[in-house]
Amino acid sequence: MALCLAAMRDLRRACIHEYAHWAVARHFGAAGFVTIVASRTGPPSWGGRFQMYGELADGEWRIVALAGTVAECVEEDPGVDALAIIASLRQDPSMLSAIDAQLAQGFGDDDVLRCLAIVKAAWHEIAREAGDRASSVVSESRG
Repeated sequence: MALCLAAMRDLRRACIHEYAHWAVARHFGAAGFVTIVASRTGPPSWGGRFQMYGELADGEWRIVALAGTVAECVEEDPGVDALAIIASLRQDPSMLSAIDAQLAQGFGDDDVLRCLAIVKAAWHEIAREAGDRASSVVSESRG
């Protein structure tokens, strides 16, 4: 199955999102793994899941939950600042998936500031892992 440009972008977005959760959880001492899956219906699209092992404090959970969306914002605009992300999240809470929104419930501006700092510090690792996974998925799809 050849992937069109839109599907490739969606795959990259899904990988960035999930590997950001992974990297930020690692920052707090947790471990886990990422799963990336293709949709079964409709045009090619991708989703994912980060499965974590370890204990986190409530504030750390909020930051891990925010990490995927924050990383998507960084991918779109590497110079994005926390205030722009905060404003976007307040204006459009659906930026967070249902699960991420539940885990990030009650997040404050300081959570977004801290999350953005961690994501930017780990960006090279997030982008490398996401790129490796996306390449692997593309290779597998070509069979």
